[in-house]
Amino acid sequence: ELRKIVIRKAAKHDIALEPRQVTVLRGGTSEYPVWYIAVDYTVNVDLLVYSFPLRFNPTSRGSKVSSSR
Repeated sequence: ELRKIVIRKAAKHDIALEPRQVTVLRGGTSEYPVWYIAVDYTVNVDLLVYSFPLRFNPTSRGSKVSSSR
């Protein structure tokens, strides 16, 4: 589900992602889960006389998530 949310948010910024480009890992404990999210994608940059691929690999820091109980 988290992967789908990341893909939808990226689409709102005109970034097309496939599920294989989004990594979601869960660690920590059941009481204090820690999530890691990483995305790997490339955008073609066209400067009229020169174009090139520009690679992005944004990641999360993996902070603790607390729930209100």
